[in-house]
Amino acid sequence: MENQYQHTVLFVDDEPSILKSLKRVFRKEDYTILTAENADEGLQKLSELNGSITLIISDQKMPGMNGAQFLEKSIKIAPDAMRFLLTGYSDMDAAIEAINKGEIHRYLTKPWNDDDLRLHVRSAVEQYVLKQENLRLTSLTTKQNQELKQLNENLEQRVKERAEAILLQNKKLMALNNRLENSLTETIRLLTSLIETINPQLGSYMKHTAQIAKEIAEAFNLDAKLVTQVETAGLLHDIGLLGLPPKTINKDPKLMDEGELETYRQHPVLSALTLESIEQLKPIGKIILTHHEQIDGNGFPNGLKQEQIPLEGKILAVAADFSAVLKLWPKGTKAFMDQAKRALGANNLNDIELDDPEIMRAEIAGLFIEFGANTRYNVDVVNCLINTLHYGKEKPNSVWLEYTCVKEGMTLMEDLRVADGRMLLSRGTRLNDSTVKAIQNIGDREMLKGKIHVKVD
Repeated sequence: MENQYQHTVLFVDDEPSILKSLKRVFRKEDYTILTAENADEGLQKLSELNGSITLIISDQKMPGMNGAQFLEKSIKIAPDAMRFLLTGYSDMDAAIEAINKGEIHRYLTKPWNDDDLRLHVRSAVEQYVLKQENLRLTSLTTKQNQELKQLNENLEQRVKERAEAILLQNKKLMALNNRLENSLTETIRLLTSLIETINPQLGSYMKHTAQIAKEIAEAFNLDAKLVTQVETAGLLHDIGLLGLPPKTINKDPKLMDEGELETYRQHPVLSALTLESIEQLKPIGKIILTHHEQIDGNGFPNGLKQEQIPLEGKILAVAADFSAVLKLWPKGTKAFMDQAKRALGANNLNDIELDDPEIMRAEIAGLFIEFGANTRYNVDVVNCLINTLHYGKEKPNSVWLEYTCVKEGMTLMEDLRVADGRMLLSRGTRLNDSTVKAIQNIGDREMLKGKIHVKVD
């Protein structure tokens, strides 16, 4: 996919020797390398390129305009470019300023390691390419959604045309998948990214569903292949909702009119249909097709019951509905409780703790699943969620630590942010000596809020 783009990298540093060293590091890489000895020269070169640049790497300490100020100004000229800041450990305030104002994607400390620098640059180039592909697909999807709004009111025709639109989108995704050398992992990542771009709330919910479904599948001792299929089904199970208006996606089914409900009931079929032409995703589609079926036979789309529903579908049903309460139900306490009363009845909510919104959501989510045992959900899967996962509480190797206690080799379980909410490191980052020192340095400046959630191997 990188071959579609001619990548240009701009280095800005007031020391000619540093610029020569940087050019030497990348002399064998297939990049166009530009240099500037000050911020004004750097801005001039960006203007000459009309913003057509992949990566900007700037030193922080420069006469006149410093690196943080330069990177902030560069956003107007090259908004899509990736940005790195070169700084020393003693200049962490500058790094935070650049994160806040310059929208940098990584800061690097001097002196750098050549191999690490090349890896960081390659990673930035890959991220830039994925971003451009996502923008292209987002534009395409926006256009298709506009066309969907103009569809005929006839429900059968609307569903047919929506299915055709999704099949067309699926062909385009297949073409992209071939360009990515038939990589299943890259295809799934692209689909997930597409979902998050179009509907961030839906994307977050489906990621949470995937995690819960994976843990339940592992607790059932399913083999690794089936666990992966269940997790992937969680990531993609509601992709068929993307063609619906957002107000319909977020609406309580109990409040839908007959037309909305009938359209909504088609989404498992559309989700499975979207994955049908990708051979490796066919088993995923079969799981997704059954995640709204119920043990008592009152589910959809096919009214399956009991053993007609595969275990993987039963697991996904519990994980999806549990996550829906936590992620898709209204954010406000009153609206949330109104929906809970419709689903569970007011008398069943008398003992719910309302002081802590997170505890309230978890308790109601668990109660919602318990009430559906042996009617909507398989009782063994429900017991697994309640007894084994304890409503999703952390496993023993997942802990919350003070910033002074984090160690090299630990993995972040949640995004690490400064106190005002801006992200420093993303979830899944494995900490090394450099990132540990940076965290402790920032923590010493009282810029971190609360404990850090990490996995201890």
